[in-house]
Amino acid sequence: DLETLRTALLLYSQNNTAGTQTYVFPASDKYKTAVVPNYILQIPKDPKTNTEYLYEVSATFDTFTIKAALDAPASGTTGYLCNQEECRYY
Repeated sequence: DLETLRTALLLYSQNNTAGTQTYVFPASDKYKTAVVPNYILQIPKDPKTNTEYLYEVSATFDTFTIKAALDAPASGTTGYLCNQEECRYY
């Protein structure tokens, strides 16, 4: 789910950058309407809790992070995150 949402946000950025911007992402309170339905059909939710994943964007709107807590994480990890650069466990 996070990787699909990451792809939608990268497509949004690709279509909305201007000038010398590398990335531009929607504000936290507007990202759902910015990416649905043009880049993703619906915002995925955690299958167990039915809550949306945590989406955060920087003050300059050029970086984002989406996080999900894991039910049974491996030792040393608590969740999974995606940003404009990668997806990884944290």
